[in-house]
Amino acid sequence: TVSLTNSDATVGTLPVPATVTITPGNDTGTVQFHPLKVGTATIGVVQPSGYTAPTDGTNSLKINVQ
Repeated sequence: TVSLTNSDATVGTLPVPATVTITPGNDTGTVQFHPLKVGTATIGVVQPSGYTAPTDGTNSLKINVQ
């Protein structure tokens, strides 16, 4: 289970607690984002202990609500 951050909870929210579970043998997980208003939010991954953060920006997702 990996914790997530949300740069602007006024644009949209994540479940509480904001986490996603990636099961063994997979490299993806799913979390619900609930849009609230037009704007931009960035969902980020809190780097787990013992793992190295990617340098190519693949540890965050920019969401544009229109």
